[in-house]
Amino acid sequence: MSRSKAATPRKLKIAARKGRRIPAFSFSTALPLLRRDPIIKAVAGFGAKSSGDVFLVGGVLRNISLSLKLPLDYDFVVSGGQAAARLLAKKMAGCFDASAFVIDKESGGHRVVIKEPSGRITVDITPLNGVSIRQDLKSRDFTINALAVNLKDLFNQSVTPIDPCKGLADAQLNILRAVSRRVFDDDPLRVMRAVRLSQQYGLKVERETAARIKKKAAFLSSVSAERIREELLTMFSLDGTSGSVIKMYDLGIIKAFAPELAGWKNVGGYGLLEYSIKALDEAERLVNGISEKTFPGAFQELKTHFSSSVGPVKRAALFKLSAFLHDTGKALTISREEGVLRFTGHDKKGAEAVRVLLKRLRFGGGAVRLIAGLTENHHRVFDFARLKNPSFRAKAHLMRSAQMQGCGGAVDLLCLSLSDARATRGSEDKKLLGIVRGLILFYYGVFSKETPGPVLDGREIMKVFNIGEGRLIGEMMRIIDKGVEAGVIKNKKDAIACAKKLLKDAD
Repeated sequence: MSRSKAATPRKLKIAARKGRRIPAFSFSTALPLLRRDPIIKAVAGFGAKSSGDVFLVGGVLRNISLSLKLPLDYDFVVSGGQAAARLLAKKMAGCFDASAFVIDKESGGHRVVIKEPSGRITVDITPLNGVSIRQDLKSRDFTINALAVNLKDLFNQSVTPIDPCKGLADAQLNILRAVSRRVFDDDPLRVMRAVRLSQQYGLKVERETAARIKKKAAFLSSVSAERIREELLTMFSLDGTSGSVIKMYDLGIIKAFAPELAGWKNVGGYGLLEYSIKALDEAERLVNGISEKTFPGAFQELKTHFSSSVGPVKRAALFKLSAFLHDTGKALTISREEGVLRFTGHDKKGAEAVRVLLKRLRFGGGAVRLIAGLTENHHRVFDFARLKNPSFRAKAHLMRSAQMQGCGGAVDLLCLSLSDARATRGSEDKKLLGIVRGLILFYYGVFSKETPGPVLDGREIMKVFNIGEGRLIGEMMRIIDKGVEAGVIKNKKDAIACAKKLLKDAD
């Protein structure tokens, strides 16, 4: 490419602001732009008044090297020990009216959290690990994360990144490479982090690094469940999750933290993993494809639904995890009768197994109830679809049964049925799609809205009109239900008036 077409500083700044990829060849051009960053300027200003050095490391430089949007978190390393890190964190907190706290007592690392309209900005400040910045970088996980810039150099006329592990060269080739052979010994969670970084940044795990992961994956069992859960949820919150799941199977990672899922490649001649991957892909495609065309009349509500959270976890991530896990029970119930595979009771068995797995990984109560509930009830929508002219009561019963003990799982269950069917058939079931769209409109238009008062039930009708049991009561309830569904009957008064008219007509 000719120099006349190279990215200018102005173009780079606009690209970064809009979240577009910055051309990889512009790394050296992009570095000077960091001088304008208010966080980096403040840190550099405070650092200039000290006798030590302050280095920018981590995500900012990694993303520049990979031509990606700059993150909202910053990492700095300071010489001068824990006292220097503590003092810089205190000054940054005062400058930005933010909070500062210790994140690692052993190393003396501090974090400053700055709240901005655009989001929460985190600034991590840690003492130098070793006698020099090069030694510090060589103790990190992957080469793309082992880059640094001395802020004194950054604000001079020329700046050269400190790159002892050749991370820039790997970034140019989109390769994820471990810094050393001890990377996974120092922290076994890095076997999962490697897969997640590969997914997040579109990197290929280097061959020797992959071999080391496979060899060290078993040591993941020594890592806390909370840390494993967070890496897993990050994978499920990003696009391309199925690729990471397949990598975790191939590298022996799944076996280390979820051994009950390890045998899914071949369950008595049934490819449970292949099917579950398809269901996961369809769930991701559904969430990403929500529009007026795909869900007319309810797409805004669906977008809001899947961007909401269950506890601290985004619902979209839990929905995708549900799609992957919903047939867990098939591995526990498979049988062959006259040459036909059967999975009798796999919904309930699967719910029990999923509940145990998620609790072991320290998922929150709401997430456990939602995913286990979807697993246990994933056939309900198909059963409903077999009904001819389903009544208001039948629709409402389906919604109530799918609320997952307060987790609001009705919409998730409806969408899961579409993902399930698409994965099974490889094409769209137009009848099911129409039913699900109608039920979603029913959920948002009728079921989820409060009514001024309850409608009549059978006992109330008998008491108000002093009549006994009989077919007439059932007929009256059916007509009242239709009136509620149509919005004609809004409260008990309307229902009594309707029942009175029906009795008069019956005479």
